[in-house]
Amino acid sequence: MSTRYFFGDEHGQVKSISCIKNDADISTELVNMEELPQEGQFQSIQRMAVGKSSAGGRMLAVARADRTTSVYTFDASNKNFGPVHAWKETRVKSPASFVGLAIGNGAVYTCTSTGHFRRTTLPSDSEPSTSQTACLPTRLCDLRLSADATTFAYGGDEVDLSVWNAERALSTPPADNQSTPTAGQKRKKSKAAELFPGEIWRAKNLPNDSLQLRQPVHITSLTFLSQTSATGSSQPSHHILTGTKLGAIRRYDTRAARRPVSNWEGIGRVGGVKKVEKSFSEHEVFVSDNGSNIFSVDTRCGRVLYGYQGISGAVSAMAPSPNYLASVSLDRFFRLHTMHEPPATPGPAAQKKGQTVSKVYVKSIPTVVVWDEDDAVPAVSTDGAQSDADEEVWDAMGVVRDDNQSEESDDDGTSRRKTKRGKDA
Repeated sequence: MSTRYFFGDEHGQVKSISCIKNDADISTELVNMEELPQEGQFQSIQRMAVGKSSAGGRMLAVARADRTTSVYTFDASNKNFGPVHAWKETRVKSPASFVGLAIGNGAVYTCTSTGHFRRTTLPSDSEPSTSQTACLPTRLCDLRLSADATTFAYGGDEVDLSVWNAERALSTPPADNQSTPTAGQKRKKSKAAELFPGEIWRAKNLPNDSLQLRQPVHITSLTFLSQTSATGSSQPSHHILTGTKLGAIRRYDTRAARRPVSNWEGIGRVGGVKKVEKSFSEHEVFVSDNGSNIFSVDTRCGRVLYGYQGISGAVSAMAPSPNYLASVSLDRFFRLHTMHEPPATPGPAAQKKGQTVSKVYVKSIPTVVVWDEDDAVPAVSTDGAQSDADEEVWDAMGVVRDDNQSEESDDDGTSRRKTKRGKDA
């Protein structure tokens, strides 16, 4: 069984790590790291995404600090890793960084902190590459695309959570080309008119604090909790979780209210929340702060289930998979962590703690890590559930006795087993 991850570093290099499970010892992992071939010199990698092309092949998208995005194709052995298409975001005039990168329906979606959103289709033998753009608010910190690539959500510094329809956002003409509304139209302004063209939902800030002061809005990271597609209505059906600069995580239900349905403070202990990532277990999300902390949080009650020890550098990125949680940090280590199922009922902490089963020194500072979703393997249970199931199968099987075996030897064997149990007790 193996699980593969890709990670990028400060020098623009892309590396592949394959983690092979050792069945003899669950705490031991065989990790093989391979630097993928690239031509030229590149700047630091800011975002990465793995997905499938329109032809069904695997591809890896990489966004760098020089505002360029490159797409590579690869196979299971990494032997055919090579570039397919590359472009540069020319609309950015001021210093900006990529805050969103995703692959959906054979296209690549990118977004910068200045709100320049783009969808690019890859070239084929019969058609060239095409690109569609849209302008979003500035000062963005994170943008995520939904699983079905129909909607996306973003948030940032004084930019509250907002959900958009991707197709409508890209097909809407610029605001300068739209007709100016008349005085009669301005007189009746509904809530729907307050939204931008293509925007389908926007969060509302929390009420003022006890001193009647406005609470600041600074979303640093977000993730979709329910990865189900929309039910046909224009209103999104996703549950969204956000992390803030003040260390709180907030859960939104876009069908219930504009304000968060849950607000849990004090999760990000050092410098606020840096990253939030949805786990493959129900009711679980992983949260990292600007220090060296990674926590598993129960999304039903906001309780910290367990954390990970031994991380000496600030965590740069995380990548959950069905088997393990991968993380990279400023101490130049790639780490592999165990995961445990949340309790059946919300409230109690997890009985087992998270452990770091493997770590690899990668020489340069890693900036982002992603899991190769196409390289999925059956989930490995780290709780001993699989071994218990195997024991039940063996216990249910009958004992086959050799005809030449004497009753005396059978009795002696039984007696020896009983004596051994008594001695161990």
